[in-house]
Amino acid sequence: MSLYDDLGVPKDADAATIRRAFRKKAQKLHPDRDGGDPEQFALVAAAWGILGDEKKRARYDETGDATQQQSVAVKIVAERTLGMLDTVDPDTVDLMALVLQSLRKEIEGGRQFIRDAEKIIARRERAAKRVKRTTPGENMIAAVLAGDIAARRRGIAGTLEQIETFEEACRIVEEYRYAFEPMQMVNVMGGAFYQPMGQRGPFG
Repeated sequence: MSLYDDLGVPKDADAATIRRAFRKKAQKLHPDRDGGDPEQFALVAAAWGILGDEKKRARYDETGDATQQQSVAVKIVAERTLGMLDTVDPDTVDLMALVLQSLRKEIEGGRQFIRDAEKIIARRERAAKRVKRTTPGENMIAAVLAGDIAARRRGIAGTLEQIETFEEACRIVEEYRYAFEPMQMVNVMGGAFYQPMGQRGPFG
């Protein structure tokens, strides 16, 4: 079966049709609903994650491969979750919110890298136009600048792919919720300690 089959739409379906099909199936299959099917919901969500994105859909239509980016994204989520558990109390913090915050920070870092790289490229391009040889022969300085520009453009392309993978990781995390007990500070006889929200103090 293809991702289009998972959503119940033809391969030539437009974006609006795919969106409507996803919403209809997601509402029916959501694990929180009576009669929901977690396994089928995961398949539908995965299909939407690719077919709902123009670039990913084009790549899928070309290669038929829907697993590579998602498997990397799942690995990232697993590593971030386990890493967070080494530093926080799993009972009193929203673990999924912390993981999501961490992933979004990576995405913003990638976008900042691209912005900085584009500024540098623009300066290199302006400089390359101004460098002229006074004698016949290869313009080696312009060639060096062109090589640097090409390398930075490859870096931007790689960063864009990483951002897409982290965005997929964010979508995976957003499919979950985390039950935790927020802590509150309680003053007792001039001292202070923390206890779960809603719990009465030792003298309350």
